[in-house]
Amino acid sequence: MITEDNEMIIYGNGEIPDYNRYQLPEWHEYKDKITSIRITKGITSIGTYAFYQLSKVESIILPNTLKTLQQYSFENDEKLTQIIIPSSV
Repeated sequence: MITEDNEMIIYGNGEIPDYNRYQLPEWHEYKDKITSIRITKGITSIGTYAFYQLSKVESIILPNTLKTLQQYSFENDEKLTQIIIPSSV
């Protein structure tokens, strides 16, 4: 879900799967709109390239249920200046 203030909120349980540069998640079509990401309690893993090249994202909040953060999860998020990573990772 993307809010009116361009925050993407991801709800659910379990893993956000791995992607690659050629097969990206459905939210990638909003890459030039999303300015922040909030992942809610219940998500346990963020896959490779899950948030690749989201050019306007400045901040990300991760839940304390998160255990794994795969490589390249936030690659080329050039404006990213704040990420809160819980100690559970």
